[in-house]
Amino acid sequence: MDLIIQKSIRTTLEQERLKVDLIANISHDLKTPLTSIIGYGEQLSRQMLSPEADALVSKLNHKSLYLLDMVEEVFELSKASSGHLPMKRETIDIGRLLEQTLGEMDEELCASGFQLKKDYPLTGMHVLCDGLHMHRVFQNLFDNALKYACPQTRIFIHAIQRSDQFCEIRIRNTSRVPLDFDPEEITKRFVRGEKARTGEGSGLGLAIAKTYTESCGGQFHIVIEDDCFIAVVCLPSITS
Repeated sequence: MDLIIQKSIRTTLEQERLKVDLIANISHDLKTPLTSIIGYGEQLSRQMLSPEADALVSKLNHKSLYLLDMVEEVFELSKASSGHLPMKRETIDIGRLLEQTLGEMDEELCASGFQLKKDYPLTGMHVLCDGLHMHRVFQNLFDNALKYACPQTRIFIHAIQRSDQFCEIRIRNTSRVPLDFDPEEITKRFVRGEKARTGEGSGLGLAIAKTYTESCGGQFHIVIEDDCFIAVVCLPSITS
């Protein structure tokens, strides 16, 4: 029985490795023509065109960059899911990381009309994680709130030391649509909360947040309370 289990584990690991290699190759093959398309689009945007043609070129460039970003996200997510994405373990001040992420999104936040309610120490709450990847996690979670929160409402950001082992960060907003989906299902790849939505959005934001957090040794889950959408990030803490 042990030999059967070991063989099954080896087969599963080999299939995962092949899947990562396949995605890496496909991503490379897609990025090469996409880069050319983006280059041609930029050249066209510098030409003297009619207003109609200029508008079409602008849309072409926007969609091309969006598709390139999606290809890179799929590649990074696959590497992280299989343990092939390098992760640092460094001491990070969670308050400073949150402030830095919010500062970089200041223009979007100001234009959104949402009010931020922050409840965390600006310094002194330290966690062990990869700062670059957790920056991406919080960026995705704030972006998700900006996209789907009910207009003119508040977005709550709360961080607390739960124990000697973990620091918990919660990002909560009131949804503008009914939350009729499974909280676990929404963190899977290419799953979106608004199933009828046809606009941009890869459905990878929460999947990346979950995968990156877990790769840093943390935990990630979604909580639904009536119309409130709550993203919960738990990271290993460092106490003095």
